[in-house]
Amino acid sequence: METVAQPGGDKAAPSKLLQVTGLLYIVSTPLDVVELPLAAPATLTGGLFLFLCLLAWVRGGIAVPRAPLLLGLLAALVAWSFCTTLWSVAPASSIGQSSTTLLLAVSAVAISGVFTGSLTPPATALALGATVSGVAAMVSGREWIQNGTRSVQLEQVTFLGVDQNILAFHLSLGLAAAAFLILRSQSARLRLVALAMAATLSASLIMVGSRTGVGTLLGIGVLVVVMSATSLKRAGIALVALSVTSAVMMLISGAGLVPSRVVEWIQNPIAMDGRSAIVDSYLVTWSEWAIKGIGAGSDAYYLQLTTGWWFKNAHSAFWKAWIELGIVGLLLWILLVVGLGLRAFLSRERLFFGLCTIPIVLFFYTLAPLNSNMLWVIFGLALGATITTPAEERAGRPMTDPARSKRTDPHPARIRSSLLGQGHSRPATASRSNSSAHSE
Repeated sequence: METVAQPGGDKAAPSKLLQVTGLLYIVSTPLDVVELPLAAPATLTGGLFLFLCLLAWVRGGIAVPRAPLLLGLLAALVAWSFCTTLWSVAPASSIGQSSTTLLLAVSAVAISGVFTGSLTPPATALALGATVSGVAAMVSGREWIQNGTRSVQLEQVTFLGVDQNILAFHLSLGLAAAAFLILRSQSARLRLVALAMAATLSASLIMVGSRTGVGTLLGIGVLVVVMSATSLKRAGIALVALSVTSAVMMLISGAGLVPSRVVEWIQNPIAMDGRSAIVDSYLVTWSEWAIKGIGAGSDAYYLQLTTGWWFKNAHSAFWKAWIELGIVGLLLWILLVVGLGLRAFLSRERLFFGLCTIPIVLFFYTLAPLNSNMLWVIFGLALGATITTPAEERAGRPMTDPARSKRTDPHPARIRSSLLGQGHSRPATASRSNSSAHSE
């Protein structure tokens, strides 16, 4: 990985401590909604990771992504989010949400500077953290709720009261990471571990009972089949993985652990349910928020004010961004997501990002997990991805020298450079031998 030499500092690759701390943060991201006495696990590990990244940046030991457009969009999104507090219906909530967006954006930039080589370590951390959450949910069992004077046991599992939809989103991203390891890893041992994690995550997704989560499970399975068709070895690995997962699902079904809402959805799939009624309630006052929004993080407060009783978030990333941030914020979000997507799919690790796209797209449609630490880890990995030209893709070399890329593939390289950047900033003062240093 190329690094940026800060004034008065020496150029060095990210330290092992920084990488390990980053991986620890990634492992903890599925637990970002679990509250400990001091703070959520992801908050604690994320704070330590950002502190070490700041020290590394001061010493010139961390890279800065050379993607001015994407970094500008991140800055603009954070700035506009804070601006909406001026007219927010819940200013305190908007300040809190804007601060959260700022920290998540900074964490994404930090991730992009630390993990720029192989995505195997961060993918393993994502899958491991999600597996821990899945096991915790299955061990904790079905949730009990108070219905009047009596307690009622629900069919869906969870742990520590975590919302099943948020939990399913984390499990789905972990499953995508595990599928990537199964298809891409060169280590038979790691593939076996990834297979075990994928089976566990599939079982927990079904038992959690999120219909979007089950849809994601099916979508990832289809993509694994499609991607494995390019290689006989990969096809064999995918066949084993799908067979094991199918056996686990049959075992769960036979034990009567599949929530009835999942069975009903499989028998009669629907794109929307009660969420459409929530969106319709917001649309009644469309003229009040369409231009400048009603303030970051204040959608539920606004709905309560307009309906007199209903305290519900907009269950869609599209609607939530538009309602809270107005047309400016919506456009910033769209440009950011599209830009990161283009960068991801122009990189060598497009398989990983392709698998992660399935849960992101589906849950953006039904949930809007815009504050998920796990989501912003994916954003950070996409921001730090190294773009390759067609010639370098065939040669198996990443693009690091813009001059060489112009000779081999002038027009596409120039377009990619101007829109998305090509990797990480080259040091202002460094020896010729150091300027090409990379680390996996």
